[in-house]
Amino acid sequence: MLQYGTEIIPVSAKGGEDKSAPSFKRYVAQRQPEYALRFSKRGYRKDGAITNLPLYLARKTKDLL
Repeated sequence: MLQYGTEIIPVSAKGGEDKSAPSFKRYVAQRQPEYALRFSKRGYRKDGAITNLPLYLARKTKDLL
């Protein structure tokens, strides 16, 4: 979890290609946060409410919001 102003941003980090994260997806579905981030080896893409970012951009998270 990250805090951005008054928003709480759920974050998932995946080291492999498998992007299944049932508890993360459940949290996003139930709480409907404005932002939800997943870092993985995959490139940038929007997957519904979840934004996937490549792992190498993790240190730039604040700039990307």
